[in-house]
Amino acid sequence: QDYTVPKGDSPAGQLESLTSGSIHFRGICNLSRGFDTLERLGGMFKIHKHTICLAWELTSRLRQLRHGNGKAAVQIYGAWGKSTCMTDNNGPTVAFNVIRNDGSVVGYNEVSKLASLHRPPI
Repeated sequence: QDYTVPKGDSPAGQLESLTSGSIHFRGICNLSRGFDTLERLGGMFKIHKHTICLAWELTSRLRQLRHGNGKAAVQIYGAWGKSTCMTDNNGPTVAFNVIRNDGSVVGYNEVSKLASLHRPPI
């Protein structure tokens, strides 16, 4: 016997096809608490400003990393790679590669493994 019920072709059925199970009712119950916390922290604008400051600090420190031969140890991409000043045009995401002293890129898996060896993990 077939225990699955195909979802309908109606617009409501199409919406159902995007969900995979029960509604996350615990998350819905916590929405008001989440909004209270957001307000307590100063709202989205303040959080945005804080994350921009964190990204600025990260890129400033990454730019200082050098190998013994003086070459940069990190290549920063995107808006943070071009920008030397903090602006609202830069989002808080920083894309970068770790570079070996010969200029080759260190792979993601190697960076991940080395970071996991650090205590506490990076």
